[in-house]
Amino acid sequence: TNIYNLANMYNTLASEGIYNHVYTIEKITNNEGDILYQHKAKDKQMLNQDTCLELSQLLTATFDSTYSTYLQATMAAYQLDNINACKTGSTDFDNLAVAYNPNILVASWVGYDDNRKMKSTNDKTVAKKTVVDVLNYTNENKDVTWYQPTKNIQAIAINPLTGDFDENGIIYWFKKE
Repeated sequence: TNIYNLANMYNTLASEGIYNHVYTIEKITNNEGDILYQHKAKDKQMLNQDTCLELSQLLTATFDSTYSTYLQATMAAYQLDNINACKTGSTDFDNLAVAYNPNILVASWVGYDDNRKMKSTNDKTVAKKTVVDVLNYTNENKDVTWYQPTKNIQAIAINPLTGDFDENGIIYWFKKE
């Protein structure tokens, strides 16, 4: 899977289930300003909106140090001013991170073209740092608000260690019964 395919998959979650193929070129104009090419969005509802919202809410946990037990939550060292979802992944040979909020999706992959193992700590954190830097840069001048649950979703505070209701716990979103 290349980074474009990965971005397409997560962009569908970030868009509350609406698929619109990731693209690179928005518009091409000539010297007179005439539009030679304009990207046309082809929105298609591919996933259930409520399910995407629940998954997005769950993916905010990567930034929450409450989830740091024997291992640190993967993005807990990178605190942002607004809420973001993130998924990271790593092997001995590459690292990736995809993060998003309602305004932007950022996907970063790091690895060596010759498939060498990634040995240094810096090698293993570049993907995460890149995602955070781009999110910080793009969000600093915008009022970024997190998704809102639909009428079909209820927000419940839960102690993540016991699974019990806890008014001071972490907010999870569930489909209403």
